[in-house]
Amino acid sequence: MAAFALSIYEFPGRNAAMVGIIGTLMIPITVILVPVYLVVTSLGLINSLWAVILPGAATPTGVFLLRQYMMTLPRDLIEAARMDKASEWQIYARIVLPLSLPALAVLAIFSVMCAGTNFSGRLRF
Repeated sequence: MAAFALSIYEFPGRNAAMVGIIGTLMIPITVILVPVYLVVTSLGLINSLWAVILPGAATPTGVFLLRQYMMTLPRDLIEAARMDKASEWQIYARIVLPLSLPALAVLAIFSVMCAGTNFSGRLRF
C-alpha cells in the first residue's frame, strides 16, 4: 500500500518519504532482526512460509521495487475506476493489486532467496 500511495498520489513530502525509505536501506539487516522476529511471533506466523515472505516484502527494497512497478501502470485505468465511483480501496484491491501480481511474485522470490542464503552466499535448504 505504501508503494501504491508513493506511486499514484501527489502529496507534499512524497519525495522526502521516498528518500527516507531509500535511506533505511543503509541499516544493516542484523539490527532489525530481533524486531522482525517479535512481529512474526506476535502474528503467529512461526514455522510457515509467510514468516519468510512477509518480512521480505515489507522491506524498503520491496517498497521501492513495487513503487517502480506501479509507476508503469496506466493512469487511465485508475481514472476510469474513479469515474465509475470506485473507492480508493476498491481501486487498490480490484485494479492495482491484480496488475501488480508479477512484481509481487518477483518480490516473494527475492525474499525467499534472500532468507534461504547464509553469509557465504550458498543456499541452505
